[in-house]
Amino acid sequence: MLKTVLHRATVPQRMRFATAASSNIHGDSCYDITIVGAGAAGLALATALKAKPETRSLKIAVVDRLKVTDLENWTPTNFSNRCSSVVGCNREFMKEIGAWENVRHDRIQPFRHVQAWDGITDSVIHLDQTDKNDSMAFMTENVNILSAFVKTLLQYNGSNPVDFIMRSNIENITLDPETKHPVLTIANVGTISTKLLVGADGRNSLVRSAAGIELPGWSYNTSAVVGTLSIEAPDDPCIGYQRFLPTGPIAFLPLPGNNASFVWSTRPHIANFLLQLPAPTFVHMLNASFRLREVDLEYLYKMDPTKPEPINEQIEWRLNMTVPKVRPPPLVTSILPKSRAAFPLRLAHADTYVKERLALIGDAAHNTHPLAGQGLNSGLRDAKSLANALTFAVEHGQDVGSMFSLQPYVRERYYNNHYVLGIVDKFHKLYTTKNPFVVGIRSLGVSTLDILKPIKKRIVRNVSAGL
Repeated sequence: MLKTVLHRATVPQRMRFATAASSNIHGDSCYDITIVGAGAAGLALATALKAKPETRSLKIAVVDRLKVTDLENWTPTNFSNRCSSVVGCNREFMKEIGAWENVRHDRIQPFRHVQAWDGITDSVIHLDQTDKNDSMAFMTENVNILSAFVKTLLQYNGSNPVDFIMRSNIENITLDPETKHPVLTIANVGTISTKLLVGADGRNSLVRSAAGIELPGWSYNTSAVVGTLSIEAPDDPCIGYQRFLPTGPIAFLPLPGNNASFVWSTRPHIANFLLQLPAPTFVHMLNASFRLREVDLEYLYKMDPTKPEPINEQIEWRLNMTVPKVRPPPLVTSILPKSRAAFPLRLAHADTYVKERLALIGDAAHNTHPLAGQGLNSGLRDAKSLANALTFAVEHGQDVGSMFSLQPYVRERYYNNHYVLGIVDKFHKLYTTKNPFVVGIRSLGVSTLDILKPIKKRIVRNVSAGL
């Protein structure tokens, strides 16, 4: 579990709720719920509220700097480099609110097996979905999920549609002096007021900062390098691979056809090295990362990325001298141009998710390491929980913005997210040490766990249910 006292993470300069003149508020700009941020969590919440008969009549606005409504007509060509796995419980949630049927299923790759192994000792664990009629998770592009929510919201738009306030920057967030409702000043729009303001606007949340909610946490001094790959035809397209190197885990995640996505979490200087490599050499390096010993990789990281030929020669020579003890993923043949990118990783958890007339969901409330694939999934579970709490409030005649109405959401999600963050954090730290004693103990534990099928079955069930 996380420590009670965390280091304070750097957040945008705090803005307390100020006071706005109530004369600026117009009847046609007053909402029951305003959601800032049209990412997966924000759109999922709006969709869930419109899907439920009890909350369908609520007046809802979604505010974002981008025009996400364009995703209604999303016509993909290449695969995006921002992909996520959707676990079983969130697939069921999306089915319940009518969004799963709007997902492009030709852009989804179910996977039923995960092979994870230690980059030092090669101790391995195989996690399998034993139910032949189901999958462990579903790999797809984030934009596919967003498009499905947008299409579903527009389908629900009847006499009381969601107002999309797009391509809009929020200039200020204040409080009305009479109603105490949040008031948003939006460039090129004016002011709108709302009974409940939901921050779904990511790790640098303006809503969270305006409310003065701290985001304690720490940087992992790690960057995630991501990209989209073309691969040799896999023997089994339903397998995900993850190798835990001392510098961070590298994951190979299947996509439809001979395609895959990868997330390589590593030290910033190694990430810079990887980003500087020419595409063919990077592909060579990526294949080597699943096959070479850790000491070989450490040697390669120290070479000059602007001189690819010596690197290629070293990789080829070392691969010829190495017989992998664990079955590696299919060979990568190329990387999609311009799909390589990197972003810093950190752990953070807001001091609270709610205040009077305010709630936080998704990355605005918590940030985690991607090694367990819980980022998008946690945000979707937040959205479902908050939608359920608001539905109960409406059913019982409560004010949707009151602390009393919001407390069920906090009780359900805060400690669950805290628990998940703690597990992922400890797992990361466990596998980034080279301490011989720790390495030996963790390898013995993984090898033992791999033969205990009932426990592995329970792990798979818990992952599918959202930990």
